[in-house]
Amino acid sequence: MADQGKRVSDCYCSDKRDDMRRLAVSLALVLQVSSIVLCSVLGPLLLGVWLDRRFGSAPWLTLILMIIGLGLAVFGTYRLAKRINE
Repeated sequence: MADQGKRVSDCYCSDKRDDMRRLAVSLALVLQVSSIVLCSVLGPLLLGVWLDRRFGSAPWLTLILMIIGLGLAVFGTYRLAKRINE
């Protein structure tokens, strides 16, 4: 059998590198989605609590801003998924 320039160990290392690359891409995707959701929800929540305490309108501003934050989280996650599928 003719040697095709690759050893078995080279194929194993290449497969291992591909697996590590896939793992890194998957981890980056998980971190992006979690940061989008966390920032989109936590920011409006904290702002709403602060505004409600300042103006005495509890819990209305918090609820309104939370709904806006959830919408932003869904929209941001959708945009990320759309960009990945392109």
